Amino acid sequence: MKNLICSLLLIVSASVAVAKPYVGASIGYLIDSEESMISGHVGYALPSGGNVTHGIELEVADTSFREEIFKASITPILANYRFSAPFSSRFDFFGGLGLGLSQVRVSGRSFATGIRDSDSGFTAQAFAGVAFNVTPVVSFTVGARHFRVGEVKLFDVEDTLGDETSIEAGIRIRF
Repeated sequence: MKNLICSLLLIVSASVAVAKPYVGASIGYLIDSEESMISGHVGYALPSGGNVTHGIELEVADTSFREEIFKASITPILANYRFSAPFSSRFDFFGGLGLGLSQVRVSGRSFATGIRDSDSGFTAQAFAGVAFNVTPVVSFTVGARHFRVGEVKLFDVEDTLGDETSIEAGIRIRF
């Protein structure tokens, strides 16, 4: 068992040692909510044997909206798997999946007092798009994301926030 654990640690550390870090950011439009969403991610592109690049990343996003007397904000924090495959010398197709939590905060006014509550819910997403490689280091991206925020309890009421789809444009910088 010790040999197996040592072998796995050696493989993981060797992969991370040759991994190439990257950062990115995007701005999107949530179709159902008709609101904007910004996100940023940092990740590592892992070595692979072919043209397909695999990556792991941490992503944080934020969106907020106002409805009558309430203001709500949702902040997803996700661990993503990303793959990228070239289909020409300048363009790559990318896609991936992510899992994490979303912090949901709601505040508002009720007569003369302010009310607020927050909770976290399980979040999952799938995303895909196209990257235009401006240089070997910088890429502009366009894509779509579909995510689901699970059950949260706000003001003693449990509810599932549900699904949302966004259209996004962004930038990615490789080091």
